[in-house]
Amino acid sequence: MRLRVQLLVAALVACGGNTQLQSARCGVTISGALSGSFDCKPALTEWTSGDDTGVFRFNLDPNTTVSVLYVGVGFAGEPRVNTYRSSDVGASSGILINAPGANVDDGRRIWSAGKLGNSSTTTGSWTLTFTSIPASAPQQGGKIYDGEGSLDATLVSAADAGPITLHAAF
Repeated sequence: MRLRVQLLVAALVACGGNTQLQSARCGVTISGALSGSFDCKPALTEWTSGDDTGVFRFNLDPNTTVSVLYVGVGFAGEPRVNTYRSSDVGASSGILINAPGANVDDGRRIWSAGKLGNSSTTTGSWTLTFTSIPASAPQQGGKIYDGEGSLDATLVSAADAGPITLHAAF
């Protein structure tokens, strides 16, 4: 397996590609208070050895539907074929959607799931499922993975603007 990853990295360098593993595909759909479908590449799955935590993350460039869409879902241990939930011990997250014209001061047009910033309050919920992790490579302080699976989340608005459902397939 290690030789296969080394050969893959060598081939990417020779072709001028990115040496970091990332999901080959990532599409996200949101529905509810806002709706749309977007490409969410690059989606990254990483593990940090110092605190033994994994994370799946991506973000979108601003567009006409969302000015911010950020996903950072953390879990205990190295990524593996498994289902992780926001209610799991060791789970952490910050999933945030801002619509154009969002007003940070009053929470309008802002939806979230998880604990954002220094908040002690958890909003919304999420489920992250890895169906396959075909490759990994070392990186400073841990590893990076080619993860495949899905993320489903329900985001809520502090201003009672109605929920947003998020589905990402990667």
